[in-house]
Amino acid sequence: MTAPAGPPLIGVLSNPASGGNRKHLPAIRKLLAGRDQISHREAATLPAINAALDDLLQPRPAYLVINGGDGTIQAVLTRLLTGTGDPPPPLVILKAGTTSMTAGDVGLRGPAPRALEDFLARAAAGTGLTFTSREILRLDPPGRPPLCGMFFGAGCIPQGIRYFHEKVNRRGLRGEIGPALVVARFLFALAGGGRRQICRPPTLTWTIDGRETAGWPCLLLMATTLKRLFFGWHPFWDHGQFPVHFTAVREHPHRFFRLLPSLVRGRASRLATPANGYLSRNAVKITLTGIDQFTLDGQLYELAAPDDRVTISSGGRLRFVQSSTDKSRPPAISNLDTAAGQPPTAGETNDRRRRLARLTAFISRHPDASSPVTAAMAAALRQRYGPALLAILFYGSCRRQADHFDGLLDFYLIVDRYRHAYGRFLPAAANCLLPPNVFYLETRVAGRPARAKYAVLSLADLQRGTSRWSHPYLWGRFAQPVSLLYSRSPAVSRQIDAALARAVLTLVTATLPCLPPTFTPAALWSTGLELSYATELRPERPGQGKRLYQADRDYYDRLTALALPAVIFPTAADPRQPGSYQARIPAGYRRRAKRQWRLRRLQGKTFHILRLLKAFFTFQGGFDYLGWKIERHAGVSMAPPPGRRHNLLTFTRALWHGRRRGTRR
Repeated sequence: MTAPAGPPLIGVLSNPASGGNRKHLPAIRKLLAGRDQISHREAATLPAINAALDDLLQPRPAYLVINGGDGTIQAVLTRLLTGTGDPPPPLVILKAGTTSMTAGDVGLRGPAPRALEDFLARAAAGTGLTFTSREILRLDPPGRPPLCGMFFGAGCIPQGIRYFHEKVNRRGLRGEIGPALVVARFLFALAGGGRRQICRPPTLTWTIDGRETAGWPCLLLMATTLKRLFFGWHPFWDHGQFPVHFTAVREHPHRFFRLLPSLVRGRASRLATPANGYLSRNAVKITLTGIDQFTLDGQLYELAAPDDRVTISSGGRLRFVQSSTDKSRPPAISNLDTAAGQPPTAGETNDRRRRLARLTAFISRHPDASSPVTAAMAAALRQRYGPALLAILFYGSCRRQADHFDGLLDFYLIVDRYRHAYGRFLPAAANCLLPPNVFYLETRVAGRPARAKYAVLSLADLQRGTSRWSHPYLWGRFAQPVSLLYSRSPAVSRQIDAALARAVLTLVTATLPCLPPTFTPAALWSTGLELSYATELRPERPGQGKRLYQADRDYYDRLTALALPAVIFPTAADPRQPGSYQARIPAGYRRRAKRQWRLRRLQGKTFHILRLLKAFFTFQGGFDYLGWKIERHAGVSMAPPPGRRHNLLTFTRALWHGRRRGTRR
């Protein structure tokens, strides 16, 4: 294998006056110190920011990192699109402002030092970077140079920002908490009739793409190219293809509080019409009159003559390095041959897809676990859940046994929707809030009793839980061998296989930083499974991970060879030790991974307790299940009370009355 290229040239612009940098800038300085390929400049005023940008862009960096708030980002965008002639590099936006709305959509997630450290590691390896692009707003106000940004607001929005700075910001609140308080105060004023105490809607007129002209006293008027505002809101419900999203809300709109929950999520309503005071359009160019003040990315501007026209249009398109928002996708594929620091080429992308396809194809060859018992169980479950059932997965230690009558089989039922599966609200809500719901099934096959415990999970939760969940409740289980007993269609089978592949990648990616630089498949899977088991209140003996690896050694060895090229870290086979591998992982990432596993242990055990409490109300058949367990281990038979519902509350009562008969053994 060829040696990787050196780290890419990166420019970093920090604004020490930004809200988040008052806390994080020392850590940023320490992180960047001594790195020859990184140029770091600090600037707090507009002339200084422009000069620093010119200095950073002169050597043509591969990436430009902006460590500042929304105002700093707006100044950088304006300079890039109006003051330089060269194409700008991809931008890396850190959450370093007071509210950081722009970074919430096109930036990196997490605190600025941690996000920057992770980006630098990925850029040096040349892998694991996700790119997105956005149109940038261009404003042409009269008597001013053009301005570029991501969010324009008028109506009561500038007044709300002024209220935020005067009443909320001085309390030191960061992130979305401050805007949440302002929105709450604004809604309280609307509900109580005291709106004019904090907001006086101006009368505005607009022309959209030279055709549609309207105007009214505007409670809210906004235009943006962002896909996400505060709290994940996207109050734009027109689905046209034009780049500028525009929404206006009239003073005294019809049924405002009734429509608010759907409108902030971008869902159209038959009542959200211009006649009722609501207008949403996607446009190319918007011309506004009547504006005396407006905001662009949180910066306030005033116009001397409100009758002058302000034009909003698209000023160009820029690329951003972004934390992946599509968490259903597996991590990007990488190896030591990837060109460091460069966006993936079309050939590299195709190679990644081929590697992922090979992993998924291997997992799709599910180990055969068919038997008369599993066939009878699958038939009973299909009859019970009908058309809601998409697939049945068989996992656990009993899957490896030849005699499926001995022990308790473990199934996962994958359904389309919880309400469709249950037909009732309460069990569906419990399954949705804290998946999965667990049930007990007992049937007779050839005159012998067969028992199973099955969990109900939606396909959407399976996809999220194998890649997006931070705790390993699902990806720790489904990274192990799983048999597919039933699938409604080939399309469902493909989605199941893709989710299982994501589970493998998630577990391997979370485990690698906890291993030494050189490791074996035995160490990888033993450590990963032990870490996963440690996050739950499970009665597993020490060394269970090693025993699981030994039980399916050939499977795990082959899985390792296919999964390692698909993780975010550079990995390769160790030529000095056959059967071993090497992974190049930054020390900071290793420390963070260990902290994450400590958090997962706390989080997982908390969820485990909550699931046990939930089972007292939802585990139908639980009386029979625990009664069988007690009879199996203590030799005491427990019959359910007649006429009682067989959940765990009933069992607890019966257990108390049967304590003198040896059940406490």
